Amino acid sequence: MKTFNDLSTYNKYLNLSAPLHPLMDSRVCKQAIPNFPKTSKEIQVNLFKISLKKNFTGDINYGNNKYHTENGLMLFTEP
Repeated sequence: MKTFNDLSTYNKYLNLSAPLHPLMDSRVCKQAIPNFPKTSKEIQVNLFKISLKKNFTGDINYGNNKYHTENGLMLFTEP
């Protein structure tokens, strides 16, 4: 399994340009997706990720609770 511990190496693997800063990068998913490798073996990404979805309306299950949102969504993932 390939493990990524820094943005530069991860971006290179995904055929993306170098990050704007060694510790932080910003991407629009629609622009990045066409560059992703067609096939990939299992990988592990040891990086934090914050995702914003502006036009999201619906229900989200988090833990044992269900939440409804009509104003978008912000997700945080950890390694």
